[in-house]
Amino acid sequence: MSKKEIKTIVENSKTLKRIKDREEILWINKNKKNIQDFNIEGLSIRDIDDAEERLIRFAPFIMEVFPETNINNGLIESPLKEISKMKNLLINKLDKNFEGSLYIKMDSHLPIAGSVKARGGIYEILKHTEKLALDNGIIKKDENYIKLKEENNRDFFSRY
Repeated sequence: MSKKEIKTIVENSKTLKRIKDREEILWINKNKKNIQDFNIEGLSIRDIDDAEERLIRFAPFIMEVFPETNINNGLIESPLKEISKMKNLLINKLDKNFEGSLYIKMDSHLPIAGSVKARGGIYEILKHTEKLALDNGIIKKDENYIKLKEENNRDFFSRY
């Protein structure tokens, strides 16, 4: 699409013109589903809850093996950093004040992973590890997963 075509589209759209002019705008998705209907490419709320529960079960193990996660109790979370200079720049540039603080979610500083994509890979490894451990009687869901660090279990996982 050419710049001229894009300009024409923007000029003919009230919504895009407001966005271009940096006006406040609210868009409400008329097709939004209820949370009970949530489904993205086969994922459900139950899948999300299952993933969260798995990460909580692995948290003691992760804290033990990766002490840099202790600050978040073994969860691999992005730190938030207040960016007051950016807030001031926006206030000056837009000539509008806004309340509160402005933060950036620093996914580049994820402990262990360093990126959201790598964190997803770590999650897949944890999920596979848990399945192997449960299927082979190494651990039960209600046990402390720190047990996975034991030498005999490390020998078992070294085959995978």
